[in-house]
Amino acid sequence: MTASIEKRRLQFAFPLWNGTIRNDSEISGESGPQVSAHPSPARSMRAPANLEQIPTIGTRKSGRRSWLNRMAGHRFWIAAPRGLGARTDVSLILQSILAVLLWTSALVVSPPTFAYEFAGSFGLETEFSDNINLTKDKQSDLVTELFIGFSYQDRSPTIEGLVAGRLGYRTFLHGNAADELRPNIRGNLLFHLRPERFSWALDGAWEQLRTEPLGPEAPGNLENQFVLSTGPDVRLPLTATTSFTAGARAGYAATYASDSSANADNSNTSYRATLGLVEELGATETAAAYLTSRAVRYDDDDLGGASADFNVIDMSLAYDSRTPLGDTTIEIGASYLDQQGSDRGAVFLLRADASRRLTPLTRGGVRLNFGYNDQSNATLTAPLSAELGAVGLGNSAESASTGPFYQRRAEAFLERVGGQSRLVGSLYANSQDYVAGSTEDQLYYGASIAWSRRLSRVTDFLVSGTAERRDLSSGDEYSQNYAATAQLTRRLSRNVFANVRLRHQRGTGSTETSEYDESAVLFGIRYEFGTSPFQPTGS
Repeated sequence: MTASIEKRRLQFAFPLWNGTIRNDSEISGESGPQVSAHPSPARSMRAPANLEQIPTIGTRKSGRRSWLNRMAGHRFWIAAPRGLGARTDVSLILQSILAVLLWTSALVVSPPTFAYEFAGSFGLETEFSDNINLTKDKQSDLVTELFIGFSYQDRSPTIEGLVAGRLGYRTFLHGNAADELRPNIRGNLLFHLRPERFSWALDGAWEQLRTEPLGPEAPGNLENQFVLSTGPDVRLPLTATTSFTAGARAGYAATYASDSSANADNSNTSYRATLGLVEELGATETAAAYLTSRAVRYDDDDLGGASADFNVIDMSLAYDSRTPLGDTTIEIGASYLDQQGSDRGAVFLLRADASRRLTPLTRGGVRLNFGYNDQSNATLTAPLSAELGAVGLGNSAESASTGPFYQRRAEAFLERVGGQSRLVGSLYANSQDYVAGSTEDQLYYGASIAWSRRLSRVTDFLVSGTAERRDLSSGDEYSQNYAATAQLTRRLSRNVFANVRLRHQRGTGSTETSEYDESAVLFGIRYEFGTSPFQPTGS
């Protein structure tokens, strides 16, 4: 269930929605509209079991229907008395008045059918670092960053998905690094043009990658990556429980220096088609078989041009289950790679994603991804959270690479939310064995933990730590990175927040570029705005 797992990352990192979806079948008795919890190309679009169904107003079926209204997102009928002629009847007048009052109250007190959340911020941060380039020979500098951040989540009958991130522009007072644009934005949206039949997906990312895999995340070792993918999904019912699905995607990916808007260092276009047969085993379970073909074509002047082009074919069987306590998706099969006529053979394909509420306050999950991949596709399928860019959360920047690789990635997380505190921990390991080219095979693994607590009505405290090790295939080259952060945030007014952050990080390794230590202090102020019709769960 390739893409179904891809979109489950919306729920892997953190609980995001407490949305609602209406179901008009409560009146008609028909099979009502169903919306996928995980937007995905050519995947089953079954309604999650844990979604609240909004009751529809007016379920009376007797009598002749004189109105069929779709006002304020509600469908209801008002029945007229049988045998009504031109005669004026007091009961009819009273019934009409009652109907108007009922309709008016529906507009005022009934929940809307949309289910979205939007939050935004903009602000200024000033940071002093005693080693701005994270090198053995320290150079201090004062960094000023203007930024905007946002999070948009939607789970309505017409739009489903999440777009979140932060975009900043940094300047360096003493010129020890070049001014740079710092993007960290990702999103996945699914537009239901015809519910349960036809939809259109739009996935994208704009973020930073490491140029040298063993080097630190310093200004001189980062480059920006832009990835975009879009296309349709179609579902055709064959029987009451069996459906045929088909999806297509066209994509573009490019990387370029973070301190310049010059032409891309390398770019490629990709095309993907997916065919599937989905069987509903019950209200919360499905089984499926999928065939996916993906082609990647690099620009002629990049990295040897056509010599880097490749095709991947995946064949798999999948199972999906969703319950109030947790969700499970598993896909097993084979992945076949062809690179410019050279048969690279088939490898084991495994994609699994499971999350479960362990106690009323605790939630955990695991995620596995084994199969052929490339950098742009790995970016689009990474876990996505509304807290993208938050301090102490998520893995460190991936390293830029070109060409296909066999990936073995495993992740696990545990989250505990109390009345005034929250604890999130994660472990991850990732192995990338490149099929060809100059890029060395990489293995990196690490852990992160973040604990936050509300100290008062206007003050929050956050402390976090990360540790990571990276190894290259040569066996003698490695790097280790450690970081600790403490942050205090205070609300100055309804929408204005100020924060101070302390950070210390250290690196060791086999190369000179991996040896460094840094201490930094940051002061920031931001303005927050937005609307939130439904509060996110677990917050």
